Amino acid sequence: MLNIDGIIRIAENRIREAHDEGKFENLPGMGKPLNLTDNALVPPSQRTASHILKNAGMLPEWAQLQRDIIIEQQAVCAMPHNVANASLAFSGRCMCTSLSLEEQYYAWRSNERARFTDRIRACNHMVLKLCLVGPQNFITVHPLNTRALEDQFDELVSPTLPADRLIATHKHFQRSGQKTVKSFAAAVRRFFVTLLRVYL
Repeated sequence: MLNIDGIIRIAENRIREAHDEGKFENLPGMGKPLNLTDNALVPPSQRTASHILKNAGMLPEWAQLQRDIIIEQQAVCAMPHNVANASLAFSGRCMCTSLSLEEQYYAWRSNERARFTDRIRACNHMVLKLCLVGPQNFITVHPLNTRALEDQFDELVSPTLPADRLIATHKHFQRSGQKTVKSFAAAVRRFFVTLLRVYL
C-alpha cells in the first residue's frame, strides 16, 4: 500500500538537499517577474489565436459558453417563482374557450412545466458541451438538479386553480357574458329598427 506521508518526507528531503547544494541558485529568470501573458493551459498551436482574442477583448469559446450557462441557469432557477406569480393572475381569457376554466389552467400549467423541464435539459446539455471543450481546471458550473427543480416547481405552482381565484374568474366571465348578450340584443334591435325605417 502506498504511504503518502513517506513520499512527502522523501520529496521534502530531496528539495532540502538540492537547496543546500545550491542547485536553486542562478536559475534562468531568477529575480525577474513571471511571464503570465501566455496561458500554459492553452495548447501551443492555439496560443497565437488566444492572444489575438484576448487583445480584442473577446473570450474563448468555452469561457463565453460558461458565461451563457450561468445566465441561463439563473433564469431557469427563477422560472418556478415567475410561473407561480402568473398562476395567481390566471384568467384563461387568452386560451380556447371550449374548455372549462379548470381544464384551461391544467393545460397551461402542464405546458409551463414541460417548457421548464426542456430548459433544464438544454442547460445541462450546455454544461456537458462545456466539459468537453473547456479546460477542466477553469470550469466553475455544474449541471442543474432536475428532480429538485421539478419538485420546487410542483410545490410553488398549484396543480389546480385555487378556489377563490376560480370563483372570482367565474363572476368575471358571468358579468362579461351578460354584457355580451346585452350588446348583441341592442345590435339586433338597432338592425331591425333601421330595416323598418328603410322599408316603411
